[in-house]
Amino acid sequence: MLILQILRSALFYALFLGQTIVLAILLGIVALVVPKRRPAPALAWSIGRYWGRSDLACLRHVVGISSAVEGAENIPVGGCSIASKHQSDWDSLAILPHI
Repeated sequence: MLILQILRSALFYALFLGQTIVLAILLGIVALVVPKRRPAPALAWSIGRYWGRSDLACLRHVVGISSAVEGAENIPVGGCSIASKHQSDWDSLAILPHI
């Protein structure tokens, strides 16, 4: 059982780091090539949203971690600050779909 957990964690980190490196290079190229107008931030935000959602999907399907959100109705429409306790790497990823 422990070996399976180690293999699943290693697979997740390989996918996570590989994807993060590729997307960071892609964002760097976008920042250098695309003029700093409206479409560039929208493209960058879309890539960031994809990164967060795909990481959560990998955690769910590869590692077997799932989450439940309580209190999402308390997040106001418009600007606000959301702070997490950073008890792990998970909490930063879990917030992304809600911001």
